[in-house]
Amino acid sequence: MENSESNKYNLNILLNKEENKKSEEENKKSEEENKNKKNEIKILVNKMSKLKSQIDSLSKNEYIEIFKIIKMNGEKFSQNKNGIMFDLMKFSDKTIDEINNFINYIENNNILVEHDEETRNVFRTLIN
Repeated sequence: MENSESNKYNLNILLNKEENKKSEEENKKSEEENKNKKNEIKILVNKMSKLKSQIDSLSKNEYIEIFKIIKMNGEKFSQNKNGIMFDLMKFSDKTIDEINNFINYIENNNILVEHDEETRNVFRTLIN
């Protein structure tokens, strides 16, 4: 009888150790998932912060084009005497992609304009 009780006790200890091991693994997995989520949020906030800075540096006409993208995609915004306000964090991925594509277009276009201007200046100096 003592041997049977001893075996039950040993079995309970083994089961408890296994449960603890599983619990520790689940905790590690949960911590890793939380860490990944926090990193994803940081990356998203950084991207949105960069996008906001890019939008803030746009000309009035370019800013109006951004507003057209927002309006066309049915995103929420508010408007008052100070301008148009919107929350980039609440925009759909599609809207963010379209805004990014437009900003990339502007940046590429500005590079082409600068290059063209440099070429014209070279020709001007050659002519004179």
